[in-house]
Amino acid sequence: MPISWLRLLILLILPITMTALIPARLIWDSSTTLFQCSTIPFYIGYILISLGLFILVQTIKTLATECGGTSSPWGSPTKLVVCGIYSYVRNPMISGVLLILLGEALTFNSRSVMNWCIIFFIINTLYFILIDEPVLTTKFGDDYREYKKNVNRWLPRRTPWRQKNCASFL
Repeated sequence: MPISWLRLLILLILPITMTALIPARLIWDSSTTLFQCSTIPFYIGYILISLGLFILVQTIKTLATECGGTSSPWGSPTKLVVCGIYSYVRNPMISGVLLILLGEALTFNSRSVMNWCIIFFIINTLYFILIDEPVLTTKFGDDYREYKKNVNRWLPRRTPWRQKNCASFL
């Protein structure tokens, strides 16, 4: 399925806001640091940012080309997505954003970005537990319960979970 520019823009709005615009503002406004100057956290941060970006690209690719949905609550997929990166982790978009935020906190030595990362994690954990997962359970029933039982919310599996008739998009 070809992707339109508008759909691609919608797929990118939330991740860009969460990982670039808000942290840039926090870094600009803050001078508090996490630790003494050192190059090790910088490189670890760079690796985390790179991994987070890879996860975001894979998530956007899967949603845009295979699922007919977006990463936003107003354009969610109409079918249960359990293939591609979703066969490793249930919420790869949020996992990718969290890795990027953690990487930015380390790379820029920013306590404010670390606090934003923690707040973002808590808000999303509450949202998924209290709202998203019950809605998906109602919408997709036993298929979602089985998926939820086999694939973690935040931490990826070492091997992909395979449901029948599931092609890999990675």
